[in-house]
Amino acid sequence: MNRRTFLVSGSAAGSALALGLGRPRRAFAAKTLRLLTPEADPSQIKMWNALFEDYTAKKNKDVVIKGEFAKWDDITKKLAADIAAGKPPELVAGSSKPDFVAAETKRGLVVDLAPVVDALGRSDFNPAALKVWQYRGIQMAIPYGGQWPVLWYRKDLFAAKGLKPPVTWDDYRAAAEKLTDPAKGVYGAVYSAGRTRNTHLMALIHIWSAGGMLFDEKLNVVFDSPESRRALQY
Repeated sequence: MNRRTFLVSGSAAGSALALGLGRPRRAFAAKTLRLLTPEADPSQIKMWNALFEDYTAKKNKDVVIKGEFAKWDDITKKLAADIAAGKPPELVAGSSKPDFVAAETKRGLVVDLAPVVDALGRSDFNPAALKVWQYRGIQMAIPYGGQWPVLWYRKDLFAAKGLKPPVTWDDYRAAAEKLTDPAKGVYGAVYSAGRTRNTHLMALIHIWSAGGMLFDEKLNVVFDSPESRRALQY
């Protein structure tokens, strides 16, 4: 395969990075570059297309970026299929699977982005986020964003029940129980129960909050610790 991939990544609590699958460096002079991103929402697609048009108009009129959009759960499958067909996109924005990217890096399909990081200013990046996307000295992707889970609540519903914002997980559960009214279609807390990123993220939030971890500093699996058990039984 003569095409190589350029990856840029968006990092979150185990989140997205921008990946770029491309050809050798000279190929980036091509008039049209395909960028695959896991955004299927119309508003997000509109935003990305506006960014592409703005780049061409203001930065490089010789380059047109064509967006290809897929759902989060489908992006890795689409990327793998494109690679197998010998037609990977030059750029990929959004991937939360360093292992997949590392496998493609090992095959020589990923461009080393260390020079790009240096040009942008290495000190502007979180060292830990950069390290997640390194494989045998190669910077597979560039983290461009992050996400931190926050707890938000409906002031009106809390006020109606005479509740204060929860401070502990016990407070949270008690408030959720008091707010729940199935007859009115109101539930104090809603969790995803399927095989989704949100399910995994919520489980990790509870585990970390309880003092648990998936691995220790030596990468031994400690998922079955008392802290993790307590969190999952919550």
